[in-house]
Amino acid sequence: MPKTFTPGKSELFWCDQCNLPLLSDECSACKSPGRKIEISPPGDIRLCSERGRDILLKLFDEVYGCSDFLEGRIILLNKIAGLDRRDQVILDGRHIAT
Repeated sequence: MPKTFTPGKSELFWCDQCNLPLLSDECSACKSPGRKIEISPPGDIRLCSERGRDILLKLFDEVYGCSDFLEGRIILLNKIAGLDRRDQVILDGRHIAT
């Protein structure tokens, strides 16, 4: 029986074989089990926009002196609580910054 996705459920998985985000615990492309990604509430996950990517490139260059590792990679953002706008930055299925 096919698995269903329940709206409002904040779960995210990652296929390490295909390097893709998943909505279920198994990759439909390669059938590998997905690795669960821990996300902070409320779980408002989205793909990083081009503008967001430009901001991240600039910030990583200013703070760490390099940003080339972000090029051509899947970046997800998860909005988290705070006085100002804050996001968890997920790169290749790993939480790398807030």
